[in-house]
Amino acid sequence: MLKFVSGAFAIAALSLHIVSASSAQAQTAAANVPNITPPTFTASEDDKLEFFGALTLTTDSRGQGFTSNDEDPSISGDLGVIYKNFYLGLSATLVDLGQNILPNGATQDVGRAALTYYAGYVNIWRETTYDITISYATFPGAKDSGAELDYWEGSVGASRILFSDVKGGVRVYYAPDFTAGQGRNWTFELTLEKPLPKFWRLTPLLTGTVGYQEGDEDRGNFDYWFWEAGVELTVTKHWNFDLRYHDSADVPFSCSNLCGPRFVASTTFEF
Repeated sequence: MLKFVSGAFAIAALSLHIVSASSAQAQTAAANVPNITPPTFTASEDDKLEFFGALTLTTDSRGQGFTSNDEDPSISGDLGVIYKNFYLGLSATLVDLGQNILPNGATQDVGRAALTYYAGYVNIWRETTYDITISYATFPGAKDSGAELDYWEGSVGASRILFSDVKGGVRVYYAPDFTAGQGRNWTFELTLEKPLPKFWRLTPLLTGTVGYQEGDEDRGNFDYWFWEAGVELTVTKHWNFDLRYHDSADVPFSCSNLCGPRFVASTTFEF
Protein backbone atom coordinates (compact mmCIF):
# COMPACT_ATOMS: atom_id res chain seq x y z
CA MET A 1 0.00 0.00 0.00
CA LEU A 2 0.94 3.68 -0.24
CA LYS A 3 0.38 5.87 2.76
CA PHE A 4 0.06 9.65 3.12
CA VAL A 5 2.86 11.11 5.23
CA SER A 6 3.12 14.87 4.94
CA GLY A 7 3.31 17.68 2.46
CA ALA A 8 -0.34 17.03 1.82
CA PHE A 9 -1.83 19.03 -0.98
CA ALA A 10 -0.15 22.07 -2.41
CA ILE A 11 -3.44 23.83 -2.75
CA ALA A 12 -2.54 25.98 -5.66
CA ALA A 13 -4.37 29.23 -5.37
CA LEU A 14 -7.24 29.88 -7.68
CA SER A 15 -6.24 32.12 -10.52
CA LEU A 16 -9.09 34.24 -11.63
CA HIS A 17 -8.31 37.05 -13.96
CA ILE A 18 -11.26 38.71 -12.88
CA VAL A 19 -14.82 39.54 -13.31
CA SER A 20 -16.11 42.94 -14.28
CA ALA A 21 -19.62 43.91 -15.28
CA SER A 22 -21.76 46.44 -17.07
CA SER A 23 -25.48 46.81 -16.55
CA ALA A 24 -26.75 43.61 -14.93
CA GLN A 25 -24.40 41.25 -16.75
CA ALA A 26 -21.08 40.02 -15.34
CA GLN A 27 -18.21 39.81 -17.81
CA THR A 28 -16.34 36.75 -16.57
CA ALA A 29 -12.77 36.04 -17.63
CA ALA A 30 -11.05 32.66 -17.45
CA ALA A 31 -10.21 31.04 -14.13
CA ASN A 32 -7.72 28.35 -13.20
CA VAL A 33 -9.22 26.89 -10.06
CA PRO A 34 -7.13 24.94 -7.53
CA ASN A 35 -4.74 22.75 -9.42
CA ILE A 36 -4.70 19.82 -7.05
CA THR A 37 -1.34 18.15 -6.44
CA PRO A 38 -1.50 14.59 -5.08
CA PRO A 39 -0.28 13.93 -1.53
CA THR A 40 3.17 12.56 -0.77
CA PHE A 41 3.12 8.81 -0.19
CA THR A 42 5.46 6.16 1.18
CA ALA A 43 5.22 2.37 0.98
CA SER A 44 3.39 0.71 3.88
CA GLU A 45 1.57 -2.51 4.69
CA ASP A 46 -1.09 -0.64 6.65
CA ASP A 47 -4.41 -0.60 4.75
CA LYS A 48 -6.37 1.59 7.14
CA LEU A 49 -8.18 4.76 6.08
CA GLU A 50 -6.08 7.91 6.53
CA PHE A 51 -7.48 11.42 7.04
CA PHE A 52 -5.62 14.64 6.24
CA GLY A 53 -6.15 18.37 6.44
CA ALA A 54 -4.32 21.64 5.86
CA LEU A 55 -4.89 25.35 6.47
CA THR A 56 -2.97 27.98 4.47
CA LEU A 57 -2.68 31.73 5.10
CA THR A 58 -1.18 33.80 2.27
CA THR A 59 -0.48 37.43 1.38
CA ASP A 60 -1.97 36.87 -2.10
CA SER A 61 -3.83 33.83 -3.39
CA ARG A 62 -1.92 33.46 -6.64
CA GLY A 63 -1.39 30.57 -9.05
CA GLN A 64 -0.49 30.13 -12.72
CA GLY A 65 0.49 33.79 -12.82
CA PHE A 66 -2.86 35.30 -11.73
CA THR A 67 -4.25 36.51 -8.42
CA SER A 68 -7.60 35.12 -7.29
CA ASN A 69 -8.22 37.60 -4.47
CA ASP A 70 -7.37 40.97 -6.05
CA GLU A 71 -3.87 40.83 -4.51
CA ASP A 72 -5.33 40.79 -0.97
CA PRO A 73 -4.51 38.24 1.75
CA SER A 74 -6.45 34.97 1.58
CA ILE A 75 -7.09 31.76 3.47
CA SER A 76 -7.65 28.25 2.13
CA GLY A 77 -8.33 24.85 3.65
CA ASP A 78 -8.19 21.22 2.59
CA LEU A 79 -9.84 18.09 4.02
CA GLY A 80 -9.72 14.57 2.65
CA VAL A 81 -9.20 10.85 3.04
CA ILE A 82 -6.70 8.37 1.61
CA TYR A 83 -7.13 4.62 1.20
CA LYS A 84 -4.34 2.60 -0.37
CA ASN A 85 -3.60 4.38 -3.69
CA PHE A 86 -6.82 6.43 -3.80
CA TYR A 87 -7.60 9.86 -2.37
CA LEU A 88 -10.73 12.00 -2.09
CA GLY A 89 -10.94 15.58 -0.84
CA LEU A 90 -12.44 19.05 -0.70
CA SER A 91 -10.55 22.36 -1.03
CA ALA A 92 -12.04 25.74 -0.03
CA THR A 93 -10.51 29.16 -0.84
CA LEU A 94 -11.42 32.78 -0.12
CA VAL A 95 -11.49 34.62 -3.48
CA ASP A 96 -12.59 37.91 -5.01
CA LEU A 97 -14.43 37.46 -8.33
CA GLY A 98 -14.87 41.18 -8.83
CA GLN A 99 -18.13 43.14 -8.90
CA ASN A 100 -21.26 43.48 -10.96
CA ILE A 101 -22.51 46.98 -11.76
CA LEU A 102 -26.27 47.02 -11.27
CA PRO A 103 -28.70 49.07 -13.40
CA ASN A 104 -29.03 51.62 -10.58
CA GLY A 105 -25.24 52.12 -10.54
CA ALA A 106 -24.68 50.18 -7.32
CA THR A 107 -22.07 47.43 -7.14
CA GLN A 108 -22.53 43.81 -6.13
CA ASP A 109 -19.85 41.26 -5.24
CA VAL A 110 -19.86 38.42 -7.77
CA GLY A 111 -18.47 35.84 -5.34
CA ARG A 112 -16.15 35.39 -2.38
CA ALA A 113 -15.72 31.61 -2.09
CA ALA A 114 -14.57 28.70 -4.23
CA LEU A 115 -14.90 24.98 -3.53
CA THR A 116 -13.11 22.21 -5.41
CA TYR A 117 -14.07 18.56 -5.03
CA TYR A 118 -11.43 16.10 -6.21
CA ALA A 119 -10.58 12.40 -6.40
CA GLY A 120 -7.56 10.57 -7.72
CA TYR A 121 -5.20 7.64 -7.91
CA VAL A 122 -1.43 7.67 -7.31
CA ASN A 123 1.23 4.98 -7.62
CA ILE A 124 4.93 4.38 -8.29
CA TRP A 125 6.34 2.61 -11.33
CA ARG A 126 10.09 2.16 -11.86
CA GLU A 127 10.91 4.96 -9.40
CA THR A 128 8.47 7.34 -11.12
CA THR A 129 5.47 8.59 -9.13
CA TYR A 130 2.42 9.08 -11.35
CA ASP A 131 -1.17 10.12 -10.68
CA ILE A 132 -4.55 10.81 -12.25
CA THR A 133 -6.86 13.43 -10.69
CA ILE A 134 -10.42 14.54 -11.50
CA SER A 135 -11.77 17.77 -9.96
CA TYR A 136 -14.95 19.84 -10.01
CA ALA A 137 -14.67 23.56 -9.22
CA THR A 138 -17.72 25.47 -8.01
CA PHE A 139 -18.40 28.98 -6.64
CA PRO A 140 -21.29 28.78 -4.15
CA GLY A 141 -23.56 31.81 -4.14
CA ALA A 142 -21.79 33.47 -7.09
CA LYS A 143 -23.81 36.18 -8.88
CA ASP A 144 -22.57 35.04 -12.26
CA SER A 145 -25.66 35.97 -14.33
CA GLY A 146 -25.67 32.63 -16.12
CA ALA A 147 -21.93 32.68 -16.84
CA GLU A 148 -21.61 29.06 -15.63
CA LEU A 149 -18.39 29.48 -13.67
CA ASP A 150 -18.37 25.87 -12.45
CA TYR A 151 -16.41 23.32 -14.46
CA TRP A 152 -14.75 19.88 -14.52
CA GLU A 153 -11.02 19.36 -15.00
CA GLY A 154 -8.74 16.33 -15.20
CA SER A 155 -4.97 16.08 -14.83
CA VAL A 156 -2.18 13.54 -15.12
CA GLY A 157 1.29 13.97 -13.67
CA ALA A 158 4.59 12.20 -13.15
CA SER A 159 7.75 12.97 -11.18
CA ARG A 160 11.08 11.32 -10.37
CA ILE A 161 14.63 11.99 -9.25
CA LEU A 162 16.55 13.24 -12.28
CA PHE A 163 20.05 13.28 -10.80
CA SER A 164 21.57 13.51 -7.34
CA ASP A 165 18.80 15.06 -5.20
CA VAL A 166 17.07 17.08 -7.95
CA LYS A 167 13.50 16.00 -8.68
CA GLY A 168 11.65 16.88 -11.88
CA GLY A 169 7.98 16.66 -12.75
CA VAL A 170 5.48 17.21 -15.53
CA ARG A 171 1.72 17.76 -15.30
CA VAL A 172 -1.01 18.24 -17.90
CA TYR A 173 -4.50 19.63 -17.13
CA TYR A 174 -7.52 19.48 -19.43
CA ALA A 175 -10.97 21.04 -19.04
CA PRO A 176 -13.50 20.18 -21.80
CA ASP A 177 -15.61 23.27 -21.05
CA PHE A 178 -13.63 25.80 -19.05
CA THR A 179 -15.15 28.31 -16.65
CA ALA A 180 -17.68 30.79 -18.10
CA GLY A 181 -18.29 28.51 -21.09
CA GLN A 182 -14.87 29.21 -22.65
CA GLY A 183 -14.53 25.78 -24.23
CA ARG A 184 -11.56 23.45 -24.00
CA ASN A 185 -8.51 24.47 -21.97
CA TRP A 186 -5.08 22.82 -21.74
CA THR A 187 -2.43 23.67 -19.14
CA PHE A 188 1.12 22.25 -19.19
CA GLU A 189 3.60 22.50 -16.31
CA LEU A 190 7.25 21.53 -15.76
CA THR A 191 8.65 21.59 -12.23
CA LEU A 192 12.02 21.19 -10.51
CA GLU A 193 12.83 20.91 -6.83
CA LYS A 194 16.04 20.59 -4.83
CA PRO A 195 16.53 20.36 -1.06
CA LEU A 196 19.01 22.81 0.46
CA PRO A 197 21.20 22.34 3.55
CA LYS A 198 19.28 22.56 6.81
CA PHE A 199 19.95 25.57 8.99
CA TRP A 200 18.74 26.36 12.48
CA ARG A 201 15.34 24.62 12.73
CA LEU A 202 14.47 25.08 9.05
CA THR A 203 14.61 22.54 6.23
CA PRO A 204 14.57 24.48 2.92
CA LEU A 205 13.31 23.14 -0.41
CA LEU A 206 13.98 25.17 -3.57
CA THR A 207 11.20 24.77 -6.20
CA GLY A 208 10.25 26.27 -9.55
CA THR A 209 7.53 25.86 -12.18
CA VAL A 210 7.21 26.94 -15.82
CA GLY A 211 3.83 26.55 -17.49
CA TYR A 212 1.78 27.32 -20.57
CA GLN A 213 -1.98 27.61 -21.01
CA GLU A 214 -3.58 26.95 -24.39
CA GLY A 215 -7.24 27.96 -24.58
CA ASP A 216 -10.05 28.04 -27.12
CA GLU A 217 -9.70 31.55 -28.54
CA ASP A 218 -12.95 31.20 -30.50
CA ARG A 219 -14.77 30.97 -27.15
CA GLY A 220 -13.00 33.92 -25.49
CA ASN A 221 -10.10 32.02 -23.92
CA PHE A 222 -6.41 32.76 -24.61
CA ASP A 223 -2.84 31.43 -24.51
CA TYR A 224 -0.06 32.63 -22.19
CA TRP A 225 3.07 31.62 -20.24
CA PHE A 226 3.56 31.68 -16.47
CA TRP A 227 6.28 30.78 -14.00
CA GLU A 228 7.12 30.83 -10.31
CA ALA A 229 10.15 30.14 -8.14
CA GLY A 230 10.66 30.11 -4.41
CA VAL A 231 11.69 28.29 -1.28
CA GLU A 232 9.60 26.25 1.13
CA LEU A 233 10.88 26.31 4.71
CA THR A 234 9.75 23.36 6.83
CA VAL A 235 9.72 24.24 10.54
CA THR A 236 8.09 21.05 11.87
CA LYS A 237 6.42 18.02 10.32
CA HIS A 238 3.12 19.93 10.28
CA TRP A 239 4.16 23.56 9.74
CA ASN A 240 5.98 25.36 6.91
CA PHE A 241 6.52 28.76 5.33
CA ASP A 242 6.75 29.52 1.61
CA LEU A 243 8.34 32.57 -0.09
CA ARG A 244 7.66 32.74 -3.83
CA TYR A 245 7.94 34.95 -6.91
CA HIS A 246 5.21 34.78 -9.60
CA ASP A 247 5.02 36.25 -13.10
CA SER A 248 3.44 35.70 -16.53
CA ALA A 249 4.01 36.65 -20.18
CA ASP A 250 2.12 37.03 -23.46
CA VAL A 251 -1.21 37.68 -21.76
CA PRO A 252 -3.28 39.37 -24.52
CA PHE A 253 -4.65 42.17 -22.33
CA SER A 254 -3.42 44.60 -19.70
CA CYS A 255 -3.32 42.85 -16.32
CA SER A 256 -0.44 44.41 -14.40
CA ASN A 257 -2.36 44.38 -11.11
CA LEU A 258 -3.69 40.84 -11.70
CA CYS A 259 -0.89 38.89 -13.39
CA GLY A 260 2.23 41.06 -13.08
CA PRO A 261 5.35 40.18 -11.05
CA ARG A 262 4.59 39.51 -7.43
CA PHE A 263 6.32 38.17 -4.30
CA VAL A 264 4.01 36.08 -2.11
CA ALA A 265 4.50 34.74 1.42
CA SER A 266 2.37 31.98 2.92
CA THR A 267 2.32 29.58 5.84
CA THR A 268 0.62 26.17 6.01
CA PHE A 269 -0.47 24.11 9.01
CA GLU A 270 -1.17 20.42 8.37
CA PHE A 271 -3.15 18.12 10.64
